[in-house]
Amino acid sequence: FGSEYLAISDFVFLIGIAFTFISLSNIVLLYGVAVDKKIKLWQLIIFLVLQLSLLISMGDNLQNYSIAMIVTGIAMFFGSLIIVNSKR
Repeated sequence: FGSEYLAISDFVFLIGIAFTFISLSNIVLLYGVAVDKKIKLWQLIIFLVLQLSLLISMGDNLQNYSIAMIVTGIAMFFGSLIIVNSKR
């Protein structure tokens, strides 16, 4: 099976970047929960809808899917920073 997977080996790095930002946003949100920061569910649903819409619209090939994952991962990371650092 090794030769069959060589075609997608170029995208492993891009998917790795995407999951890095998703992991960082999870760490930020867990920090917010640990310091008793109130995180509302609707704030997180916004990122879920963004991710689903981008992945559905850009999921026609693996490169576009990878780019959509990176964009949503970055948006979720910066969004989680804003949510945790808000004054409410």
